[in-house]
Amino acid sequence: MPEEESYLNESLRKVAKGGGIVFAGTFIGLFLGYLSRMVIGRWLGTADYGLISLGFAGMSIALTLSMVGLPAGITRYVSYYKGKNDAGRIKGTIIGALQISLPLSLIFAFIFFIGAEWISTNFFNKPELAPVLKIFSMAIPFYVLTQNFLSTTIGLQHMQYSVYTEHIFQNIFKIIAIVILLLLGLVFQGQHGNGFLQLC
Repeated sequence: MPEEESYLNESLRKVAKGGGIVFAGTFIGLFLGYLSRMVIGRWLGTADYGLISLGFAGMSIALTLSMVGLPAGITRYVSYYKGKNDAGRIKGTIIGALQISLPLSLIFAFIFFIGAEWISTNFFNKPELAPVLKIFSMAIPFYVLTQNFLSTTIGLQHMQYSVYTEHIFQNIFKIIAIVILLLLGLVFQGQHGNGFLQLC
């Protein structure tokens, strides 16, 4: 009986700690997300802001196709095998997922980069979106790797890494990237819709 009570207390402590981390990380992430949108809205015109949104939409499609639901599977099976203390199967799950998702991410990144003009014209009806898709396509493999890593940490019950990366570091990186592009002159203040990126 004392052992069961001790186990229950330990479980409750982990749940409370994890919940606190998720809550704090989500709150900070919302603030940083608002800040990044404010930076974009302040320095770009309405048309250019729309191009960024469409670029993210296009990248989301490529990411969904690249990951084919594997992150959820990684979390489930890593957690299951962790409970059985089967390190070999945990490793096999991670490697197996990478062997599928990484090649797919490279293929879709290549397709989006090479076919950016066709996709932007025929799918989004926005020819000026092509440079945005080319730049965003380069991030696809890295994002897929990140999602696989985060799914693994969740399966291993290390929630803090997922929260730090998804809610905090990604938004900080987004803000830094926008500021750097602005300073380099690659992003122009398109108050009259004068184009987003004169790159590629």
